[in-house]
Order: sequence, then structure tokens, then C-alpha cells
Amino acid sequence: MLCVIQLDEYFEKKPKDLDLWFKGVNPKFRDMEKSKYEGTGFEYGCEYETLAIEPRRYLKFIKREIENLGGHFICRSIASMDELYQDYEDSIVFVNASGIGPMTIKGLEDDKCYPNRGQNVLVRTKTDKGFSRSGEEYTYVIPRPLSGVVVCGGVNEPNKTHADIDMEIVEDEIRRAHKLAPEVISKAPDIAGYVVGIRPARKGGFRLEKEQVAKNKYILHAYGFNGKGYAFSYGAAYMVGTLVEEIEKEYTANTRKR
Repeated sequence: MLCVIQLDEYFEKKPKDLDLWFKGVNPKFRDMEKSKYEGTGFEYGCEYETLAIEPRRYLKFIKREIENLGGHFICRSIASMDELYQDYEDSIVFVNASGIGPMTIKGLEDDKCYPNRGQNVLVRTKTDKGFSRSGEEYTYVIPRPLSGVVVCGGVNEPNKTHADIDMEIVEDEIRRAHKLAPEVISKAPDIAGYVVGIRPARKGGFRLEKEQVAKNKYILHAYGFNGKGYAFSYGAAYMVGTLVEEIEKEYTANTRKR
């Protein structure tokens, strides 16, 4: 589900301190010795420990935890928030984590949202080390130790939603992965499968805030994370929880005044 891995990250251009925001919170972070990347075209490299998530295992775990706490899952499609307001008229807080839902759902309209297609190659190989390259030829090689595969990527295709595998992208991702980590990915690797994901992107970045839509009726927006949904999930959930507590305190105080 969650595995600690070692990650080597290379940058085509030396990053600004803001790009290395995690440097001060990751105790295992260290600048890479220049001898490891000099003459390769990179201007900077770093090494650190991080977490690799196995999505299917992780999501099943989260679902079980929610159900154990009394939560219920209902699968349905809606065209307007009014449908939820009518069905759950006593509810005060609604969390909008609808991905690209604000493109079509009335009451959530946001023309900054758009779908962003991603595609990965899964390669069978045993390693607990990952690699990443930032720049024009953005590439990552991320292991999933529990499944015995490595995820090779990446690619961004804004406003594309088809699920068909593009073999040209497959070949390019293998080429880039081999170039970045030849000791892990060969020129003709053992391919375990492919992954296509339609990621919920948003121009200008994600939206994480409170909106009061009526008296004692709030929407907490948490969407538009693009390909960083898992990376930001804990922080986003924590922020949503904090906003719920604020609303609860405000509602309780107002009720006592009556």
C-alpha cells in the first residue's frame, strides 16, 4: 500500500529553493554529489527517501477506514447541486471533490477546469529505488515494490479523454525511462501493462476553500490537483477537516444565541 523508497531526482536546470520546498521537512534529503551528474546535461541532483503509493491497495484501505467510521458510499450521477440540497436538506456541509465535475455540474461552475490525460507503462522488475528527471524531457521511474512493477512516465495531454493506448507514447516513455535509469529499465523491458488516467486539472492550480452558498449551507471545494492528487491528498483532507470544524463551531455558537 505505502512503501518507503529511495529517489534520485535530476534537474536539467538548477531549481529555485521554492521548487525544493520539501528540503526542510525531509530529514533524509541531501544534495547529490556532482560527480554523479556532471557531464550528463543536468545542472543539479538530489537524493531523498519518499513514499510510493500502490493506488488500488491504498484506495481500498481508505474505503474500509471510512466505512469503519460510519461512512457510506453512494454511487450516482447529478446534473445540479440542487439535487443534493433537496435529498440532503438537513446537511450543512458539502465537499466538492468532484474532479472535473465543475465543468458540467450546475452550482459548481468553473471554466478553469479541464481533463488532462496521462498514460504510463508498467514494467516488471524488482527494485525499491526511483528516479525522476525535471525539465523539457520530464520522466519518472517509480517502483511499486508490493506488485513487483515499476511505473514509467510521464505525459500530459490536455483536453483528451480517450482510454486507448497510444503505442507511440509507450515507446517514448520506455526510451526516456531507459535513458534515465538504464540499470532498472532495459531498452526492451518486460511490460506488465499500461495505465491511462484522466486527471482533473485546473488553470491556475487547485481550488481548496470554503464557499457559503446559503444560510447554514456551505460547499468546501477540493479539486483541480491534476497529477498531484495522491501527493496532496493528506494535506487537502486535513484542510477540509479544519474547515468543517470551523463551520461546526460557528453553527453551534449561532444556535446558542437563538
